[in-house]
Amino acid sequence: YTVNLQLLPWLETTAFYTEFPNKLYSDVPDFSGDNILADKGFDIKARLWEESYWLPEVSVGFRDFAGTGLFDAEYVVANKRFGPVDVSLGLGFGRLGTHDDFTNPFCELSDDYCQRENSFGGNGGKVEFDRWFTGPMAVFGGLEYQTPWEPLSLKAEYDGNDYSTERAGVPIKQDSRWNFGANYQVSDYFDVQLSYERGNTLMFNFSLRTNFGTLNQIKVTPDKVVPTEEKRKESLAEVDWAGMNRTMREQMAFSGARFAAEDDEVTMYGYHFRYRDSEEAYDRAARVMAAELPDSVKTYNMVDMALFDPNVNTKIDADKFKDRVLNRDPGKDVDEVDDLFVRLESPDMPERGDDSWKLNPENKFTNRYGLKPFLDQSFGNPETFYTYQLGVYAFGRRWLSDNVELFGEVGFNIATNYDDFLFLGGGRDALPPVRTDIRKYVQSDIWLDSAQVTYHKRLGQDWFAMAYAGYLERMYGGLGAEVLYKPVDSRWAFGFNANRVRKRDFEGGSGFLDYEVTTGFASVYYQMPWLSDSLLQLDFGQFLAKDKGVQVTMQKRFDSGVVAGAYAAFTDVSSDEYGEGSFTKGFFISIPFDLMSVRPTRERVGFTWVPLSRNGGQQLQRRARLYDYTDDRAPFYNR
Repeated sequence: YTVNLQLLPWLETTAFYTEFPNKLYSDVPDFSGDNILADKGFDIKARLWEESYWLPEVSVGFRDFAGTGLFDAEYVVANKRFGPVDVSLGLGFGRLGTHDDFTNPFCELSDDYCQRENSFGGNGGKVEFDRWFTGPMAVFGGLEYQTPWEPLSLKAEYDGNDYSTERAGVPIKQDSRWNFGANYQVSDYFDVQLSYERGNTLMFNFSLRTNFGTLNQIKVTPDKVVPTEEKRKESLAEVDWAGMNRTMREQMAFSGARFAAEDDEVTMYGYHFRYRDSEEAYDRAARVMAAELPDSVKTYNMVDMALFDPNVNTKIDADKFKDRVLNRDPGKDVDEVDDLFVRLESPDMPERGDDSWKLNPENKFTNRYGLKPFLDQSFGNPETFYTYQLGVYAFGRRWLSDNVELFGEVGFNIATNYDDFLFLGGGRDALPPVRTDIRKYVQSDIWLDSAQVTYHKRLGQDWFAMAYAGYLERMYGGLGAEVLYKPVDSRWAFGFNANRVRKRDFEGGSGFLDYEVTTGFASVYYQMPWLSDSLLQLDFGQFLAKDKGVQVTMQKRFDSGVVAGAYAAFTDVSSDEYGEGSFTKGFFISIPFDLMSVRPTRERVGFTWVPLSRNGGQQLQRRARLYDYTDDRAPFYNR
């Protein structure tokens, strides 16, 4: 089973599982029963330079570079297209070099390159650089021909792997180094392949694919307001401020809008939850203001609110905006108005009794509650390859004041095979079981997932804070606080969080166990200019098992809004102490919900894959982060 992601134009990443029907996961029935072995691995391929008229594209790749090493290989390959024919030629090492066509040229540098160890050392999961480009070397290559019939392409491949050396447990015979195949594109998202490999084996496989950059969904949105002059009021005294608030909401631009006015400037304070592209909300809101406010108003301010506090201000020259949207600006598209938006620090809200207020209703704190489905899943476990839990969360939320929020969530199991678990922890780990006994928690059909009270406060122009206490996640409860420094439109942000938590009991109720720990991190966030739409996060601090180190998280945002990311935690725990996997790592994809909905929304759904979860490098699963709350200050997720 293989998942391949073109993360960047020059970088391919792959994760895979290979099952061995003739091998058991282990020889201990109480641990894994009769489940067969599944080996996981990761591949990476990086382009060194692009193809030109004369030169081929050249790439370097590493296969199974952080797994058990059963399929590890390194290669350098060149590709050149000639009309409908794409030609590749490369040199392989490791599994791709076992035919040993040539003497490894790196042997001239050191005898260590002449031999390759037959077995992977350690616990897997770590990169063993000393194996790279060692041992025998072989040639591989191929031809791909795009036939005149567009859905069909034909392939021929010359293999560098000698299959008699495979560690599959049974001999694999290779009668020929040539492989032949055909690829038929059934649709834009579905391919089937048929091939004849090794001179003796017929193969069939299929692939599903999509383009994260072009995913889209037709939206049902109201027509934009046309700010004609005949509807415009003569003075601020004539403006229907409550009506403007209603129109803002009908346009899905802003909700809870409040208005303050001074001389020739009107400021709106509100929330926009619908459009991931903030400029769409600003355009619609400014049109409403231009349609209602008198021509004496020269400046519109639209202040995004976050947690009842001003977040960021977008300033618009009213006359220029009206000229643009009424098609009085020569050479300019009426729908291209983003160049008129000036982003500034948000002003402080006037005091409640200030004379500048035109509409400032009291906050009405209502209950918000509902149901949301969830699917927890993992792969490659000892008892079975695929484990899952399908369920639903019932949640409730209540703001007690402008600063205090109460939130609770109860989980209900619908279907699961987690009850197949035989091993429930208690192994020989050198670290406290801060995560490995998650299996004991998922046995409950009903559980209190979280119940916490949170206090939010804006400390200054660029400073934000929150404090929280309660049952913070399924496995831990306690208290904590977070502070964030995030200037408007800055690529940098800095945060700090500290938590004192205690482990909850396994029944899913209100009880606690004996384990208690202080965990927290100093965080650095950086949106990298040289990697378009990419966010790097570094968390330095103490993890749940009291190990210290850094977690590195890298996220890439595609044009559709889909975010793909990976993380790895490196701590002072050795790979032997950590156990199988060597260190904590995982991958995730966050998908905007409006790619599946006809109505715009900023909600997201996500999928996370953790190859193997141990106790080292584990963070508290906090419900919310200030960086996410303040995304509009320097947009990454909503753009």
